[in-house]
Amino acid sequence: MNYCIISNDIITNIIVCASDEVAVQFGAVPSYDGARIGVPYDPPPPPAPEPVPTLEDVTLDMLADHEERLCMLELTTTTV
Repeated sequence: MNYCIISNDIITNIIVCASDEVAVQFGAVPSYDGARIGVPYDPPPPPAPEPVPTLEDVTLDMLADHEERLCMLELTTTTV
């Protein structure tokens, strides 16, 4: 994995390390897409966590699945 060596918030080098533990020994931080030597270290923010479904969301999903099954059952029983 690629890691950046930072000095005064500027990327001074980009290295490849086998693990995070090895990178820490060099004082390196994780790299990111678009990281280049000579530019400020500015990684993108971490992605927002997925929202936890509410009880209402789960109930509506179950009802929609049940309605779909009923429709499929009606279709198969009327075509025979």
